[in-house]
Amino acid sequence: MFVVIVNHWCKPGKADIARARIDHNGDEMKAAEGFVSRYRLESPNDPNKVSTVTVWTEGALYHKFKDAQRKQAAAAAPTESPYERVVNETFEVMKEHRR
Repeated sequence: MFVVIVNHWCKPGKADIARARIDHNGDEMKAAEGFVSRYRLESPNDPNKVSTVTVWTEGALYHKFKDAQRKQAAAAAPTESPYERVVNETFEVMKEHRR
């Protein structure tokens, strides 16, 4: 399993636009090979911080999706980003605990 955690710090007044963009990307992921699940998290302490935790069966399939997404974005008309900063981290799952 491969997990991607992304923290998005939204520009003031742009959190709703950011959430809509994040949810749209999640809907696009559902059709991607290797996609397992995605959670959108919101900080109770910072209304301008939105995070996601996305699970893939393997890293190569995540990277394939991201490459296709980058190509699609490059071909589209440029849009203003609703984010001040985005930090993306990837992890290989080494152990799982389930109930």
